[in-house]
Formats: sequence, C-alpha cells, structure tokens
Amino acid sequence: ILWWSDFDGQALGRLSPGANSATMWYLGDDAAPLGIAIGGGGKVWITDIIDPVVHRFDPESGELCKYPMPDGGNADYALFYGNRIWLGDNVNGRILRLNISSETFSIWQLPAGAYPMGLANDASGRIWWADANLGALGRLNPTNNQIRTYTIPAPSEPQPDPVMVASNNDQVWYTNLSGTVGRLDPATASGTTRTVSPSSASASPTCANAGAGTSIEVSRRSGTLAWEAENYALVQDQDGWTIFDLPDGAAPWGLAASGSSVWFNDQGSPGQRAQMLGWMEFAEEPAPTPSPTNTPTITPTPTSTSTVTPGPSPTPTATATDGPSPTPPAT
Repeated sequence: ILWWSDFDGQALGRLSPGANSATMWYLGDDAAPLGIAIGGGGKVWITDIIDPVVHRFDPESGELCKYPMPDGGNADYALFYGNRIWLGDNVNGRILRLNISSETFSIWQLPAGAYPMGLANDASGRIWWADANLGALGRLNPTNNQIRTYTIPAPSEPQPDPVMVASNNDQVWYTNLSGTVGRLDPATASGTTRTVSPSSASASPTCANAGAGTSIEVSRRSGTLAWEAENYALVQDQDGWTIFDLPDGAAPWGLAASGSSVWFNDQGSPGQRAQMLGWMEFAEEPAPTPSPTNTPTITPTPTSTSTVTPGPSPTPTATATDGPSPTPPAT
C-alpha cells in the first residue's frame, strides 16, 4: 500500500498496487500535511508544517487525532522507531519523542539556530537528523542523552544545507539541497558532544472520525526507464566524509540507502535541469585479513617404544583464484 500527503488538497491519500482507484481523507481546513511515518497497528502519522500538530490516522476505524506540538512547534518529517514517534521541531530547535501510551513528549534542546529536518535511526538505536541551518548532521543517543554534532566540511560544500538522512551499514548518507550527496563515517569523523537532560510535556490529542474517505479514479502509465550515466565529482574523501558534487542545477532531496546502493530524487531547477531519480552503487570493501600470530610450536619428545614416520605431504587442493577487479561504481 502506498500512502502520500496531498499538501495542496489538505488530505491524506492511499493507493493499493493494481487498483484503479485511490482513497483520500480530508485532514481539515488548517492542515498542511507533509511528512508521513507508518506506526504500530498500521496507523499513519502525518506532520503539519502550518498547524502546530502531528496527525495520527487509523485507516481501520477512520479515527483522526491531532497531538499539539509543545510550545507551538512544527516538524517537517516524522520517524516511527521503538514504538515511539520522533520529530524534529524546527521552530524551537529540538528533538521530540512522543510516547503514545503515556501521551507524553520527551524534549531534547539542540544548539542555538538548529533546524532539524529529515530523521533516521541507526542499528544502535540512535536518532540522526539533517540540520539545514547549522550545515551539520546531528545524532542523539536517548540512552545517555548525548547529542553529537558533525559539521559538514566547508570548502567541500558550496552551501551546506542538508535536508534528509539515511543510515546504513554504520554510515550515514545525506542530501544537500545546494547540489551534493554525501556520506559520513561516524567512526572516523570528528564532532562535538554535549549532554542534554530532556524535559517533558503532555500530549493530549483531540480526535474525530474522518469517515471512510473519498474514492477517486486513478490511471496508470507504463514505459521503459532510461538511465543516463553522469559523472559525480568527488570533492571530499577524507576525515570521515565522502562528498559528491552533482551537475549544475541539481537539487537532491529524498534519500534511501540499502546495502551498497543509494537512491535519491533530484528536484532539478526550472529551465536548467529536469527532475530525475539518481542512483549510486559502491563496492563493499573486503574485511582485512588478520595477521598471523606467533604461536609456539611444541615438538613432542619421541619415546623408545614407538617411532612416528611422517606420511606423504598432502596433495594441494584446488585454490580459487581472485576474480576480475570489480567494475568501478556506476555514477
């Protein structure tokens, strides 16, 4: 099932693959839906960039609830992880965690000027975000309340304004709206760490029934996707950062990473570059071969009653030769 937010129509949409119709639910006159996260029980969470709320919709019952953001905050995107909803409050510069059961927000204050946007979690349960104002990637460890900030290297980026992040294989990818795609290795990159004790706020929702929705007809088109090879110049590959410069007019936004592949959508620029889907693949680096250790050899002392006669040397088994060098990553 595909869900999407209709910003102009102030609605939430659902489409089942193969169906000839979609269902739309109106969210209200003040609604400005943007980000979507699918939560427990199939409930859909929707951020609102005008009304200071986060919506929760139950497609089974039609119930639509609005949770007021603390202190009039707003969030562009939402993340469902650990049975909690995570939000980046870009009005107050904070990371929020909504406990649905207790209807309580936990609030971590970020450095002055912070503007958190896209969110992701890593395999260790830490929360990452792109900070468009500070030109940095942020990470919160909710276990010890440590916030670590990684500032994107400045001559490598013409204007560091990251918007989305994706965590994969202990590394974090991001898109920079000014025309670059980058990768951070937290194990080798330097950053600043601070500990922030979270505050809390109540989250009492108001709920109503949005009904069964309105059915609309959809049409399908099919065709062949033509790929164009492009050279993404490598402008940084040191100190834990790998940054690629896209062609003029590029404006990468949405991002997904899986295995050795990274996907992103390029919004382009009117009259300069068309909207595109970008894809890069990187060969996995082989694990280093461990160095042999100096293990002492113990030679048994022969006895007078028996003599061990060495047998013939074993016949070598077939050894696989190295295959051809991997093809350089597609650009």
